[in-house]
Amino acid sequence: MKKIILFVFLLQTLSAFAQLPCRERVEKAGWAYFSILDKVFPQVDSIRYIVSQPFNPENPTVFFLQGSGNHPLLRYGYFGDGRTWNDIWMEQFRMSNYVERYNFVTIAKPGTPICNRWTGQPPLIDTTFGCIWTFRRFDFLNYYVEQLNQVVDDVRKRSNADVPFFFVGNSQGGDVVTAFAVKHPEKVQRLVLKSAGIFGREDEQVFEIRHLMDRGEISSKEAQERINALYKWSQSLKDYSIRFALEDDFDPENTSASKAHHYAIMTHATFTFDIILPRLQNISVPILAVFGTDDIRSRCNDFLPFFFTRWKKNNLTMMPILDVDHHFVGTIIDPETGKQRREFIGNEVFSRIMEWFSKEK
Repeated sequence: MKKIILFVFLLQTLSAFAQLPCRERVEKAGWAYFSILDKVFPQVDSIRYIVSQPFNPENPTVFFLQGSGNHPLLRYGYFGDGRTWNDIWMEQFRMSNYVERYNFVTIAKPGTPICNRWTGQPPLIDTTFGCIWTFRRFDFLNYYVEQLNQVVDDVRKRSNADVPFFFVGNSQGGDVVTAFAVKHPEKVQRLVLKSAGIFGREDEQVFEIRHLMDRGEISSKEAQERINALYKWSQSLKDYSIRFALEDDFDPENTSASKAHHYAIMTHATFTFDIILPRLQNISVPILAVFGTDDIRSRCNDFLPFFFTRWKKNNLTMMPILDVDHHFVGTIIDPETGKQRREFIGNEVFSRIMEWFSKEK
């Protein structure tokens, strides 16, 4: 009977929460909502971001940059494992243990709602909500760097304090924070690359092809043919991106598949040819590389210490997380039964990042 009452209460609570306006949902989840006019790209909707509460202007501020896709910052609903809307955000990290020592800021993607109901594993690009064409049109590196810069300046102005600003780039967000750090080095005091790919986007495909070859699933001939095809695709991608680099043919009324394909290609190009690795040579602040050893997308991080040695730089800390994937989910085997289960350890990873922030000088 108690379980039934608790379940009914939970449904009523979540139902009431679902009917709240977005700003109230953000506040109830422990954040403050801000919106500023975009001074660099006036065609886009206002830049919207959220800040953890209570905000202490004397504490360091940590900026989180999302990976690829158009996921909302806050999802609400019941998740079945003790987590509810008030301790969830887009990275699924619990930050309540750290809000007394750090402020947290994260920015919404263009044309994307701040809040949305959890409906299971969402697609990388959800076309069912928000202004999908605004998102597609501005889903490129330079936009995100300028967006971040405007938010950083706005947070600094509102806080009216000269405290350290730290940056965590998740996956594609690693491209954004490193490009930002090169362009605005005076605004960055710490930098974290989380599940980032330092060579662009083709390296993971090469790793995967060679992995299939090593396992005997494809022949060495087929593997080489696939890799040769990648070389040709890369050149055609470069030619296409150069051809349309100066053209602004965005038409919000045109929702054809060809238009979606065009924007997808341009997005891929911007994160393929302007890569992370060469930027790191020009960044002097402490850098932390966090990645799962089972993550083929960020396996190239293993080469980072070699490059830093060649550059005679010593500002890199490596933090490989064993036996987990891109999202820090690993396979746990019960020693008695031999049964397997998948387990998310992102909160443990988050706590280690926070420790590095507090120790690194």
